[in-house]
Amino acid sequence: MVETAKLKFTTLNVFDEQREAQLNVIASASESMNDVEGFPRLWSTANFTLNLPSPDFIPQFVNYYEDIQESLPWPLKYDSWEGLSFLPTRFFLVPTSGDGNCLCNAMSLSLWRANDSNKMLRNTLGNALAKNNEAVHERFMHNTKLPWGIAEEEWQLDLNSILVDPGFYLSDTHIFMLANFLHRPIVVFGGKGSTPVISGIYLPLLCPPESCFPVPIPMVYFHAHFITVGFLQYAIRSFYALPLCSANKQPLKLHFLTAEEERKLQEIGQKAFLGRWMCLIEEGTVSFAVMSPPSLPLPALQQANTRYQQLQEEIRRNL
Repeated sequence: MVETAKLKFTTLNVFDEQREAQLNVIASASESMNDVEGFPRLWSTANFTLNLPSPDFIPQFVNYYEDIQESLPWPLKYDSWEGLSFLPTRFFLVPTSGDGNCLCNAMSLSLWRANDSNKMLRNTLGNALAKNNEAVHERFMHNTKLPWGIAEEEWQLDLNSILVDPGFYLSDTHIFMLANFLHRPIVVFGGKGSTPVISGIYLPLLCPPESCFPVPIPMVYFHAHFITVGFLQYAIRSFYALPLCSANKQPLKLHFLTAEEERKLQEIGQKAFLGRWMCLIEEGTVSFAVMSPPSLPLPALQQANTRYQQLQEEIRRNL
């Protein structure tokens, strides 16, 4: 179980306190957001993707990786995809803080390797939702299965929870807003004990496709908790692929479509529809989204390389 699969050494806990300084830089960047057709985006930080170099030289991480395999949803397990024409991607889970802000914590870990402990992402997302609530409200009401009166109450709860109550859990409405705020697709996989309502694909439908980064951000949701998903990066790999299917290899649901978008989906099919937002590979009946390594500007790449060398030295001292 993911609750008992803990990191067995402290040096990889760069996902928390040791990266808070980096988040301060990101927080200052949020003050100078650019608009794309009126919708804000963190241009300099939204294209990062959590991955780690091959951990074979770290026995403790290999043990941790093996421990969490049973906790991964079936589509993310390496052994689920024997016989592919390409090498399956090795995904892993990152322990994510469960303080009522787990969605933003999971997203912050995916992008910047640090929890959203100062609520920077949550607060900025709340402000974006307040400014764009009419467009999201229309999609929410079209997609809900609740009676109109109850649905309207649920919408007000979603709107107020992120703005008023910093400890209140976030929902699928906020995932959709995050996808648009970051200009990137988000894919949520359901684990044991999770509700199927949350799992699926959240496209940045409020943004022009050409303005978006075509690499989805994966996360797992079970036991009412969002958990970060990363992948292991090997030198021999030319690309990494994320399966866009459920445990029975059925296509994942697309959330928050309008009636017109639903008709378009039926007309051209899910592969063509998704192809506007991400690069796809077809393997039988299953679509895979290409997960390219993050494209970092040279100064950030040099900084990351320096930090990685420091981590290697810390790991050697602790082995």
